[in-house]
Amino acid sequence: MAQQSAQQGDYGQACRYLYLASLQILHDRQLISQSPARTDREYALLVEGLPQAAAYQTVLNLHQQLCFGQGSASSQLFQRCQQAFDLIRRSS
Repeated sequence: MAQQSAQQGDYGQACRYLYLASLQILHDRQLISQSPARTDREYALLVEGLPQAAAYQTVLNLHQQLCFGQGSASSQLFQRCQQAFDLIRRSS
């Protein structure tokens, strides 16, 4: 879904898909359970000790920037998010 959104030029939605997939990975690997009430900052604190903490932080920070108007979605931003997600996905 992320790649499809990016190909359509909807980089904000593409990054959101990667963000949600990152949270799902945390949940599936039983590292951190998902909670709709948890904020990006709370997730950021919880991932600090994980092997790919920097990659998670990147995805979380980009999501926060896009959601709260501190950044604009672009292909470069999506590429950063995609690279971080690839690290997350490949980690064990």
